[in-house]
Amino acid sequence: MQQVTVLLPDGEKKSIPKGTKLQEIAGTEMVAAQVNGRLVDLSQPIEQDVKISFIPVHSKKGLEILRHSAAM
Repeated sequence: MQQVTVLLPDGEKKSIPKGTKLQEIAGTEMVAAQVNGRLVDLSQPIEQDVKISFIPVHSKKGLEILRHSAAM
């Protein structure tokens, strides 16, 4: 299986199988992610080398996302 590289905010690089979903590498307290600066859902598969930062559910942005999702 082809591998892709994920760059995390702390500078750590991880090699993971192409197609791995963000939720598979996010912690349990994460609600969304920014991939190359774009806000995405955790169900998004990683198809290429990316820079990722996860958004914790208890952060200001995380609570906004939860409220928006619950309002729909």
